[in-house]
Amino acid sequence: MEAQFSGKTTFEGAEFKGAAFFKNCTFPESPTDNLNIFRATRFRELASFRDVEISSFAAFNEARFSKSLILHDPGEKRAAELWKNALNAAKAEVKGEDKAREAYFGALQGGCRVLKQEMEKIADQSREHRYFRYELIARRHRTGISWAEKVASQIYGALSDYGHSIGRPLLWLGGLFLLMILGVFLIAPIEAETLGFNLTASPHPVLADSFALSWQNIFKPGAVWDARFPDTVPALAAAFHGPGLPLWLKSFSTLQSALSLLLIFLSGVAIRRKFRIS
Repeated sequence: MEAQFSGKTTFEGAEFKGAAFFKNCTFPESPTDNLNIFRATRFRELASFRDVEISSFAAFNEARFSKSLILHDPGEKRAAELWKNALNAAKAEVKGEDKAREAYFGALQGGCRVLKQEMEKIADQSREHRYFRYELIARRHRTGISWAEKVASQIYGALSDYGHSIGRPLLWLGGLFLLMILGVFLIAPIEAETLGFNLTASPHPVLADSFALSWQNIFKPGAVWDARFPDTVPALAAAFHGPGLPLWLKSFSTLQSALSLLLIFLSGVAIRRKFRIS
């Protein structure tokens, strides 16, 4: 097929019984003009969009592919650029119009889901994750989504690249581990009314206990609430005028434990996805 589509275009409800090739087709530049182009369109045979750049994945909302889909892959960098440009253009086009915004981003979410599922069929993990990421971002822009879900989605992206990165959660885990050590090491001497550094003690007892505390918060969640726990960090207990640790420190330790478990879980999810562990 060779054609140039401009303005609102739709094949909604159409059925392609034979192979469909869109190689030399040009689709509208406006993201909203691509809205639902192939909504509920059924492709019975091969559907090829090789070398075709479509400005919005909302075009594929509710499309059904019985067999193979060949979709142009511009590469991760170019795909991110196209996505960003289309997203900004779409936000500008539907600005101040809640119904139009909901319709567009709902369709965009649906289109990304369709493409994600098609990439899953051919085991293209890179693009499967790409469209999954775009699906969540599109959902975040819908008007009916609560602020709590939007914040959770952004945090999910920041912590683990939407479940794709194995290393990013572990980097956050390491940063949290060091932050706890540093915080306790700096505060404890103030509580004890002593200098934080003592050249006659190597390593500094509070530093060693801060390390032990942070380590156990990760690998022994909840241990800080045990009545015997101060015995494992005697320098800290003394700094805080023992016999036990202050409530605020126990609370922050519990928070560290909870966040650490979350980060380890996210890294595990990424490992499972990467290696297709069922």
